[in-house]
Amino acid sequence: MGKPRSRQQKQQRVEGGRCGVPLAMWDFEQCNPDACSGRRLHRRNALRLLKLREPFPGVVLTPTAVETLSPADSRIIGEFGVAVVDCSWNQLDAVPWRQMRMGAPRLLPLLIAANPVNYGRPQELNCAEAFAAALAIVGRMDDARAVMSYFSWGESFFDINAELLEGYQRCRNATEVLDFQEQNVAAERERNTLQKEMDFNDVDLSDVGPLNVKKGKLKGRHLWDNGTEEDGDVSGVEDDSGCDDDNSEEGENEEDGTADEEEC
Repeated sequence: MGKPRSRQQKQQRVEGGRCGVPLAMWDFEQCNPDACSGRRLHRRNALRLLKLREPFPGVVLTPTAVETLSPADSRIIGEFGVAVVDCSWNQLDAVPWRQMRMGAPRLLPLLIAANPVNYGRPQELNCAEAFAAALAIVGRMDDARAVMSYFSWGESFFDINAELLEGYQRCRNATEVLDFQEQNVAAERERNTLQKEMDFNDVDLSDVGPLNVKKGKLKGRHLWDNGTEEDGDVSGVEDDSGCDDDNSEEGENEEDGTADEEEC
């Protein structure tokens, strides 16, 4: 018989897989440690923490980068791995960026968050999603899924970003990645415009009655229900109940002894 699995091994097998490239993180402790996806990966021994001035020769996902990640970075990631900077978007100015020694700083292209906090929001990925995005873009889908397997919602990240990730994977360099991103954004805007037009055209106006008319005084109101003109011309309804018909208003006020307060 083989050795029984340890509790840690069983937990790791159930909750997540091992990534095939090095993962690392600078942690500036600006986020809630209980909700931080990067901290969770560290607790599962899926990444290592970097000291402030410790160099990382691989791809570093950072908002200070000027070049966008692309499949051209596959060799760097395969050899040296990926690192992220775990900090709050509201405290970026407090991060000592110049003291960090980054091998290949990169920006991520447009992607949609699937984490419970920012679900559906563009570009608001957490640390785990950033790792998975970088790995997926360079074609390391098994490693990307291994990272996200530590989270119950992890697979949804690939579902909502399937079209974007597949498009980025077909690109050869950062220029093509940005071109595809712009094409996707333009297509999405066009879809939204068409959808708004379709929604407006689908409005059913058949049941809309006359406005600004006191319903109790609309003599031909049944005409709006059955669409016929048996008892009169619908176009004359406005004359029967409008505010300009002083004679009819005076007659009704004399009969019931009340004043009509309806505004025109």
